[in-house]
Amino acid sequence: MTAIISRVIPAELAGMRLDQALASILPDKTRSQLQRWIDDGHVRVGGKSARKRDIVKGGETVELDIPPPRDTGWKVEQ
Repeated sequence: MTAIISRVIPAELAGMRLDQALASILPDKTRSQLQRWIDDGHVRVGGKSARKRDIVKGGETVELDIPPPRDTGWKVEQ
């Protein structure tokens, strides 16, 4: 099941790259994870597809469709 997160970019983050701004407002997510989601099309800014290098202005609404965890194929033995 996909979780959807919606956040507004704070004005004080204006001028930052999208991936950096998201890492600031979503500290529980890694920047590489956020970059992967952006590259895979799971992030929209103002309803439009985004790129990690896009510069934020502050005040934009960002939506993340967080995909379920990837199956790595690794088995954990107990």
